[in-house]
Amino acid sequence: MRGGLFDDDAEDDPMASVVNLVDLLLVLVAALLLAFAASPLSPLAGGEVTVIRDAGTPQMEVVVMRGASVERFSASGRSGVGGGVRVGSAWRLGDGSMVYLPEPAGLPVAKQRAR
Repeated sequence: MRGGLFDDDAEDDPMASVVNLVDLLLVLVAALLLAFAASPLSPLAGGEVTVIRDAGTPQMEVVVMRGASVERFSASGRSGVGGGVRVGSAWRLGDGSMVYLPEPAGLPVAKQRAR
């Protein structure tokens, strides 16, 4: 006996459920790709991303990603590296407020360091 126009044997077909699973997988992959593209870590994002690895250790590294370029800055293991001249001093008062006192302009550099 021949069935009608809308008589479908899809309920009896075991491959129909496999096709539905493949469709679901494709939708999930598309959603993950969209989520990655919208992420700030995505190379498609034009912003700047800064990552600090091993923070507070001598092996600390700062990685800055600007678009497609990546810059890496490594810690030297020493703090306060560089030269300079003392320009003043800061004092914490009894009430917790801070006061900055600049060095007098007439003092030579050698006397400023001796203080």
